[in-house]
Amino acid sequence: MLNLGSRWEVLVRPFGNEWSIKEWHWLCLWDKFFITLLLLLPFVALLFLLCIALLGLISQQLVRPFRDERSIKIRHWLCLWYHFFP
Repeated sequence: MLNLGSRWEVLVRPFGNEWSIKEWHWLCLWDKFFITLLLLLPFVALLFLLCIALLGLISQQLVRPFRDERSIKIRHWLCLWYHFFP
């Protein structure tokens, strides 16, 4: 386990502040929390990119059936129909 209190001690002691044990405890907890967030950030970003890629693949599979020749002709005639008879 990392001893993160010594770093705070170097920052706080020269100013003459005497911190209670409870305050030291919260400083160490916040420090560990932010270090954990920084370590997890790349994995969260990678997970986000994978989700976007997965959604792209799913949407591509949903759109693919509408790209065959017959459906293109149907859409073409529907566009003409709505163009002349709005």
